[in-house]
Amino acid sequence: MSRTSVRTKLAAGAATGVMTLATAILGAGSAQASPSDCPVGSVCIYGQGTGWNDIIWSRSAAGTYNLSNMEGDHVIYNNQTNGWKFWTCTGYNGTGCSTGYLPAGTYMVKNLSPINSVKITP
Repeated sequence: MSRTSVRTKLAAGAATGVMTLATAILGAGSAQASPSDCPVGSVCIYGQGTGWNDIIWSRSAAGTYNLSNMEGDHVIYNNQTNGWKFWTCTGYNGTGCSTGYLPAGTYMVKNLSPINSVKITP
């Protein structure tokens, strides 16, 4: 066997390995959810411990919404536009909203155990 043939085979083997690895990495990433799964103009709350998977609550209209059975840490993504804000409130019907707000285009992980309502405001 000549040197050229060994080098060619080694190069071909290395290229195949790199392509296989790249395909595995790209394939794994494409199956995962992302913030883009939250519709533009909406606020989305994802299931506890699911990261960007499993949207369990989504609203797009301004207003106050009471929550129930939301315990522990959840990813919240404000995909609103035009500077709309998302507020978390300790009381029902939008009271006690001094616990913070989430500006448009941002996300946070928040413990929703003490949160009883949320507001979406322009």
